[in-house]
Amino acid sequence: QFIIDEIMQDGDLIALSRHKFGCRIIQRLLEKCPSEQVYDLVELLLAGFLLISTHAYGHFVMQSLLQNIAEKQRIRLLDLIEQHLAELALRPHGCAVICAALRYGDLVDRCILAEMVL
Repeated sequence: QFIIDEIMQDGDLIALSRHKFGCRIIQRLLEKCPSEQVYDLVELLLAGFLLISTHAYGHFVMQSLLQNIAEKQRIRLLDLIEQHLAELALRPHGCAVICAALRYGDLVDRCILAEMVL
């Protein structure tokens, strides 16, 4: 918990998620901590969705989110992907986020994304 507290206190989660080693710390927290424990962290990550998703290291954080967060927040993340699909599709790291959504989203979301891409 102290790691999460330190990250939240620092206040620049977007910069940390776009850092070569910082993105890995966030990924491990998302994988290992219960969704209730990282809820506020995820909310801040969702607020910086486009900046993080299109970055060379940040997109790994978004892919980890798709695999590890609570259903309510995953639905919000998939909605953000649908809203910004055109912007994501123009950037290689954004495409990786779209691919992760197609891989880890539920059937309905995958179908919606596939139709939007085509």
